[in-house]
Amino acid sequence: MTAADPLGDIFSREALERLANTSQTEELALRLRVITGRGLVSGSMRERQKQFLEAQRSAWSDYVNAAHACGLFEEPHGADLVSRLRGVDDENFRSAIAECQGAWYLGRKLGLEVSARPVGKGSSELEFLLKLPDGEVHVEVKSPLREAISAGSVDDSDILDRCLADASRQFKKETRNLLMLVGRLTLGVSIRRFFVKAFYADQRWEIVRETSEFRTEFDPTGRFLKVWPGEAGPRHTRVSGVLYVEENIRSHDLGDGSWNFRAEHDALMMHNPSALHSLPEESWGDCPQLVSRGDVMQWTDGHAV
Repeated sequence: MTAADPLGDIFSREALERLANTSQTEELALRLRVITGRGLVSGSMRERQKQFLEAQRSAWSDYVNAAHACGLFEEPHGADLVSRLRGVDDENFRSAIAECQGAWYLGRKLGLEVSARPVGKGSSELEFLLKLPDGEVHVEVKSPLREAISAGSVDDSDILDRCLADASRQFKKETRNLLMLVGRLTLGVSIRRFFVKAFYADQRWEIVRETSEFRTEFDPTGRFLKVWPGEAGPRHTRVSGVLYVEENIRSHDLGDGSWNFRAEHDALMMHNPSALHSLPEESWGDCPQLVSRGDVMQWTDGHAV
């Protein structure tokens, strides 16, 4: 079942008035423009801004419909999801729409069979249960955000590391587990080495004494490979892999002097070579995957590690 206006069903007039009458952040102001179509700037960029907002609204509508289809809005958790979508808090909205986007990406983009709210470790509730041809996969969604570039060096590996550490505590040992990161990082998927640093190894330069030349070495300090003192192998074995998905609203020249906007999704899939239960490579579409080939980690699209 899909709703003709899923956002309209969630954002009633009263909900929109409450948002409009509160002190607004930039994120909240944008959210209101996307939902209502009001508040456009005047001038030559007005039409392009309108198209951008329509593309974002269409994407959010698709996400919410996909979330309904897999049961994410069913009780006892549906009311909380609606509350976070309607609420003033930007972080709550981002986490809620990320869960809906996760439902869309897994169910509609990848065509996988998705249901909602499997039980994780202890009393924790995860977002999704995937049914693959070779068995089930438990999925937890996190929504990292870091857009500002500071005066120092850009390195998003710390926020990726925290997401993995948090998710590890929510998964059972006996299940295949996927951490899905639906968010936005400073450099997105364009610079992959920070994903490698967070999950596998950090690069360092060494001087070859005989030739005085530099060579690249890797320290296995990422959580998938790191071995703690006194332990025989890596500790983080519950997470079978990490799927990173980032939405970008991009403009496209139609060739006749006009433009349109549409939501596109950049993704990376990273497998844990130390996982208790590994994931197949065939289920994740055409996104690049970092996989184990013997003792070597390789990107499936040939990108340098």
